[in-house]
Amino acid sequence: MKNIEEAINKANELFALSSLQNWREPLAYAVEQVLRLNPDNLSVQLVAPAGIYILAQIEDRHLHIDLIFDEETGIFEEAVVNVFLNRTQQLCVFGTLEDVSLEIENYFQHTS
Repeated sequence: MKNIEEAINKANELFALSSLQNWREPLAYAVEQVLRLNPDNLSVQLVAPAGIYILAQIEDRHLHIDLIFDEETGIFEEAVVNVFLNRTQQLCVFGTLEDVSLEIENYFQHTS
């Protein structure tokens, strides 16, 4: 997490309105959920405007999670999740982290 904090501090124009707590909790929650799936690869990127993008490869599937923050307040708004298999979309959900985490868990339980 220290590298992520350093990256966000360097990219403060993306997160000018967000406090450390605003982005840390959603990011930690999302990464924890992905790690439970034992990914082969996992990457985290900062994206404009004020978002965090998580990409994980889990066997032959690619899990994409976008954490979206309000541009005016910097507070976490929603997560958008897509899962692809052979470049074909298998899952597309959005909402709270809890809701999308349940959808991800259900998807991987029924396809593995």
